Amino acid sequence: MVKPHRPTRHVLPPIVVYRPLHLTQEERVAILDGVAARADMLFSEAPLRFPRLAEFDPGTSQDRFARFMVEVRQKAKPDERYMALAPAELQRVRELQRDGYLLFFSVSPLDSDDWVGWLYFRAPDRASVQMLLESLPLYDFLTFHVREAARV
Repeated sequence: MVKPHRPTRHVLPPIVVYRPLHLTQEERVAILDGVAARADMLFSEAPLRFPRLAEFDPGTSQDRFARFMVEVRQKAKPDERYMALAPAELQRVRELQRDGYLLFFSVSPLDSDDWVGWLYFRAPDRASVQMLLESLPLYDFLTFHVREAARV
């Protein structure tokens, strides 16, 4: 007996518009233009990655992957090379979020005297987090302090 083909289901990041009733006509047009541009690229957009069932304990449903909080600091004030790599850095951060490794991030304003960033990872171990950090275009410009978060 031949099993029927089940299409692969992929989930793309949602399109969210906040307070649409309060937008100006120009803002609405800009959003709709963005939706149209995204629709043109629909089949080349990478889907979101969700954890596999095997990554959870079957008895307790607890995630087997740990959480890691990473404090990020700049080694020096940003120079031209740093600023040139910043767009690629943001793109890589978005990829890590899409792939389910980076759960949260927040950074100080770039011109802050005491710039700091926080990255919250879901990963099997500290070595995996280190590999993900090394994939960041600005890795050589930053210092990282990795701490495993307690499971609560």
